[in-house]
Amino acid sequence: PASQCPGSPEQKSDLRRIVTESLAAMTPEVRRTKSQRIVQHLLDFEPFQQARIIMAYMALEMEVDPWQLVREAWVLGKRVVLPRIHPPLDCPKVPSVHNRHLRACELPPQHVDHPEDHADLRPDIMGILEPKDTAAEVPVRDIDLVLVPCVAFDRRGCRLGKGGGFYDRFLGHGEFRGLPVGLAFSEQVFNSLPTCPHDQQVSFIATETGIFDINGAAKRDT
Repeated sequence: PASQCPGSPEQKSDLRRIVTESLAAMTPEVRRTKSQRIVQHLLDFEPFQQARIIMAYMALEMEVDPWQLVREAWVLGKRVVLPRIHPPLDCPKVPSVHNRHLRACELPPQHVDHPEDHADLRPDIMGILEPKDTAAEVPVRDIDLVLVPCVAFDRRGCRLGKGGGFYDRFLGHGEFRGLPVGLAFSEQVFNSLPTCPHDQQVSFIATETGIFDINGAAKRDT
Protein backbone atom coordinates (compact mmCIF):
# COMPACT_ATOMS: atom_id res chain seq x y z
CA PRO A 1 0.00 0.00 0.00
CA ALA A 2 1.18 3.48 -0.79
CA SER A 3 0.72 4.51 2.85
CA GLN A 4 3.44 2.02 3.85
CA CYS A 5 5.89 3.04 1.17
CA PRO A 6 8.30 5.86 2.07
CA GLY A 7 9.14 6.24 -1.61
CA SER A 8 6.22 7.98 -3.30
CA PRO A 9 5.66 7.50 -7.05
CA GLU A 10 6.61 11.15 -7.50
CA GLN A 11 9.93 10.70 -5.68
CA LYS A 12 10.79 7.62 -7.71
CA SER A 13 9.78 9.32 -10.94
CA ASP A 14 12.04 12.28 -10.14
CA LEU A 15 14.95 9.94 -9.40
CA ARG A 16 14.43 8.08 -12.66
CA ARG A 17 14.50 11.37 -14.54
CA ILE A 18 17.70 12.52 -12.78
CA VAL A 19 19.51 9.26 -13.46
CA THR A 20 18.32 9.10 -17.07
CA GLU A 21 19.61 12.62 -17.71
CA SER A 22 22.97 11.70 -16.18
CA LEU A 23 23.29 8.57 -18.32
CA ALA A 24 22.19 10.40 -21.46
CA ALA A 25 25.08 12.82 -20.95
CA MET A 26 27.52 9.89 -21.38
CA THR A 27 28.68 9.05 -24.87
CA PRO A 28 28.06 5.49 -26.14
CA GLU A 29 31.83 4.97 -26.09
CA VAL A 30 32.04 5.87 -22.39
CA ARG A 31 29.17 3.51 -21.58
CA ARG A 32 30.82 0.77 -23.62
CA THR A 33 34.17 1.23 -21.87
CA LYS A 34 32.56 1.20 -18.43
CA SER A 35 30.57 -1.92 -19.31
CA GLN A 36 33.78 -3.66 -20.36
CA ARG A 37 35.39 -2.82 -17.01
CA ILE A 38 32.37 -4.17 -15.14
CA VAL A 39 32.53 -7.39 -17.15
CA GLN A 40 36.20 -7.78 -16.24
CA HIS A 41 35.45 -7.32 -12.55
CA LEU A 42 32.77 -10.01 -12.78
CA LEU A 43 35.10 -12.42 -14.57
CA ASP A 44 37.44 -12.13 -11.57
CA PHE A 45 34.54 -12.47 -9.10
CA GLU A 46 34.61 -15.82 -7.28
CA PRO A 47 30.80 -16.33 -7.17
CA PHE A 48 30.71 -15.89 -10.95
CA GLN A 49 33.57 -18.32 -11.41
CA GLN A 50 31.79 -20.92 -9.28
CA ALA A 51 28.32 -20.44 -10.77
CA ARG A 52 27.00 -23.09 -13.13
CA ILE A 53 23.83 -21.32 -14.28
CA ILE A 54 23.79 -17.54 -14.68
CA MET A 55 20.82 -15.33 -15.39
CA ALA A 56 21.81 -12.32 -17.48
CA TYR A 57 19.68 -9.69 -19.26
CA MET A 58 19.57 -7.89 -22.57
CA ALA A 59 20.66 -4.31 -21.97
CA LEU A 60 18.74 -1.27 -23.03
CA GLU A 61 20.69 1.59 -24.59
CA MET A 62 21.78 3.25 -21.35
CA GLU A 63 22.21 0.14 -19.18
CA VAL A 64 25.37 -1.77 -18.34
CA ASP A 65 25.78 -4.28 -21.17
CA PRO A 66 26.68 -7.80 -19.95
CA TRP A 67 26.76 -9.45 -23.42
CA GLN A 68 30.53 -9.98 -23.35
CA LEU A 69 30.13 -11.71 -19.98
CA VAL A 70 27.50 -14.00 -21.52
CA ARG A 71 29.95 -14.97 -24.25
CA GLU A 72 32.72 -15.62 -21.73
CA ALA A 73 30.33 -17.70 -19.61
CA TRP A 74 29.71 -19.98 -22.56
CA VAL A 75 33.45 -20.34 -23.17
CA LEU A 76 33.80 -21.40 -19.52
CA GLY A 77 31.11 -24.05 -19.94
CA LYS A 78 28.40 -22.25 -17.97
CA ARG A 79 24.72 -22.21 -18.84
CA VAL A 80 23.05 -18.86 -19.45
CA VAL A 81 19.40 -18.01 -18.98
CA LEU A 82 17.57 -14.80 -19.83
CA PRO A 83 14.31 -13.38 -18.54
CA ARG A 84 11.16 -13.63 -20.62
CA ILE A 85 7.98 -11.87 -19.53
CA HIS A 86 4.96 -14.12 -19.01
CA PRO A 87 2.28 -13.63 -20.10
CA PRO A 88 3.71 -11.53 -22.96
CA LEU A 89 3.15 -7.79 -22.82
CA ASP A 90 0.92 -7.98 -25.88
CA CYS A 91 -1.46 -10.45 -24.22
CA PRO A 92 -4.76 -8.53 -23.82
CA LYS A 93 -6.10 -10.93 -21.18
CA VAL A 94 -3.60 -9.58 -18.63
CA PRO A 95 -3.86 -5.77 -18.67
CA SER A 96 -1.46 -5.03 -15.78
CA VAL A 97 2.31 -5.56 -15.72
CA HIS A 98 1.96 -6.36 -12.02
CA ASN A 99 0.17 -9.59 -12.93
CA ARG A 100 3.09 -10.72 -15.06
CA HIS A 101 6.35 -12.34 -14.02
CA LEU A 102 9.76 -13.29 -15.38
CA ARG A 103 10.54 -16.76 -16.58
CA ALA A 104 14.18 -17.85 -16.80
CA CYS A 105 14.70 -19.35 -20.26
CA GLU A 106 17.92 -20.93 -21.44
CA LEU A 107 19.88 -19.33 -24.27
CA PRO A 108 22.02 -21.85 -26.18
CA PRO A 109 25.60 -20.84 -26.99
CA GLN A 110 26.10 -18.92 -30.21
CA HIS A 111 29.29 -16.91 -30.30
CA VAL A 112 28.01 -13.84 -32.09
CA ASP A 113 29.37 -10.36 -31.48
CA HIS A 114 25.95 -8.80 -30.99
CA PRO A 115 22.85 -10.29 -29.36
CA GLU A 116 20.72 -9.08 -32.28
CA ASP A 117 22.50 -11.73 -34.37
CA HIS A 118 21.59 -14.61 -32.03
CA ALA A 119 19.10 -16.89 -33.80
CA ASP A 120 17.19 -17.72 -30.61
CA LEU A 121 16.42 -14.15 -29.55
CA ARG A 122 13.58 -11.96 -30.74
CA PRO A 123 12.32 -8.51 -29.67
CA ASP A 124 9.18 -8.16 -27.58
CA ILE A 125 6.69 -5.37 -28.27
CA MET A 126 8.94 -2.94 -26.36
CA GLY A 127 11.90 -3.88 -28.56
CA ILE A 128 13.72 -5.75 -25.76
CA LEU A 129 15.37 -8.97 -26.88
CA GLU A 130 14.19 -12.11 -25.13
CA PRO A 131 14.32 -15.87 -25.76
CA LYS A 132 11.85 -17.26 -28.26
CA ASP A 133 8.79 -19.16 -27.07
CA THR A 134 10.53 -22.45 -27.81
CA ALA A 135 13.30 -21.78 -25.24
CA ALA A 136 13.46 -24.21 -22.33
CA GLU A 137 12.45 -22.79 -18.95
CA VAL A 138 14.95 -23.34 -16.13
CA PRO A 139 13.65 -23.74 -12.55
CA VAL A 140 14.31 -20.72 -10.35
CA ARG A 141 15.95 -22.94 -7.72
CA ASP A 142 18.67 -23.98 -10.22
CA ILE A 143 19.99 -20.48 -10.89
CA ASP A 144 23.23 -19.71 -9.08
CA LEU A 145 23.74 -16.04 -9.92
CA VAL A 146 21.44 -13.32 -11.27
CA LEU A 147 22.71 -10.17 -12.96
CA VAL A 148 20.23 -7.44 -12.08
CA PRO A 149 19.86 -4.22 -14.11
CA CYS A 150 18.63 -1.01 -12.56
CA VAL A 151 17.81 2.63 -12.82
CA ALA A 152 19.66 3.06 -9.53
CA PHE A 153 21.00 1.18 -6.49
CA ASP A 154 21.95 2.40 -3.06
CA ARG A 155 24.70 1.19 -0.75
CA ARG A 156 22.26 -1.01 1.17
CA GLY A 157 21.59 -2.99 -2.01
CA CYS A 158 18.17 -1.44 -2.54
CA ARG A 159 17.13 -1.05 -6.16
CA LEU A 160 15.11 1.43 -8.18
CA GLY A 161 13.78 -0.18 -11.36
CA LYS A 162 11.44 1.00 -14.04
CA GLY A 163 8.34 0.39 -11.93
CA GLY A 164 7.06 -2.95 -13.21
CA GLY A 165 8.26 -4.92 -10.19
CA PHE A 166 9.47 -7.85 -12.31
CA TYR A 167 12.78 -8.36 -10.52
CA ASP A 168 11.21 -7.87 -7.09
CA ARG A 169 8.81 -10.70 -7.85
CA PHE A 170 11.55 -12.89 -9.32
CA LEU A 171 14.09 -12.40 -6.52
CA GLY A 172 11.32 -12.80 -3.96
CA HIS A 173 10.31 -16.19 -5.37
CA GLY A 174 10.21 -18.77 -2.59
CA GLU A 175 12.50 -21.16 -4.47
CA PHE A 176 15.18 -18.63 -5.41
CA ARG A 177 18.46 -19.48 -3.69
CA GLY A 178 20.93 -17.72 -5.98
CA LEU A 179 23.08 -14.64 -5.55
CA PRO A 180 21.66 -11.36 -6.91
CA VAL A 181 24.36 -9.04 -8.26
CA GLY A 182 23.40 -5.55 -9.38
CA LEU A 183 25.11 -4.02 -12.41
CA ALA A 184 25.39 -0.24 -12.50
CA PHE A 185 27.54 2.65 -13.61
CA SER A 186 28.90 4.66 -10.68
CA GLU A 187 26.47 7.45 -11.61
CA GLN A 188 23.63 5.10 -10.69
CA VAL A 189 24.73 4.38 -7.12
CA PHE A 190 23.35 6.54 -4.29
CA ASN A 191 23.79 6.55 -0.54
CA SER A 192 20.09 5.89 0.01
CA LEU A 193 16.98 5.35 -2.10
CA PRO A 194 13.29 5.43 -1.15
CA THR A 195 12.06 1.85 -0.78
CA CYS A 196 8.85 -0.12 -0.32
CA PRO A 197 8.28 -3.25 1.80
CA HIS A 198 8.18 -5.54 -1.24
CA ASP A 199 11.47 -4.26 -2.72
CA GLN A 200 14.17 -6.92 -3.01
CA GLN A 201 17.84 -6.14 -2.38
CA VAL A 202 20.95 -7.32 -4.18
CA SER A 203 23.95 -8.81 -2.34
CA PHE A 204 26.65 -7.15 -4.46
CA ILE A 205 26.85 -4.16 -6.79
CA ALA A 206 29.31 -4.24 -9.68
CA THR A 207 30.39 -0.90 -11.13
CA GLU A 208 33.34 0.13 -13.28
CA THR A 209 35.34 0.83 -10.09
CA GLY A 210 34.89 -2.61 -8.51
CA ILE A 211 32.40 -4.87 -6.76
CA PHE A 212 30.74 -3.61 -3.61
CA ASP A 213 29.83 -6.25 -1.01
CA ILE A 214 26.59 -5.08 0.61
CA ASN A 215 26.84 -7.32 3.67
CA GLY A 216 30.56 -6.81 4.15
CA ALA A 217 30.26 -3.07 3.48
CA ALA A 218 33.53 -3.19 1.58
CA LYS A 219 34.53 -2.58 -2.00
CA ARG A 220 36.35 -5.44 -3.67
CA ASP A 221 38.41 -3.68 -6.32
CA THR A 222 40.01 -5.85 -8.96
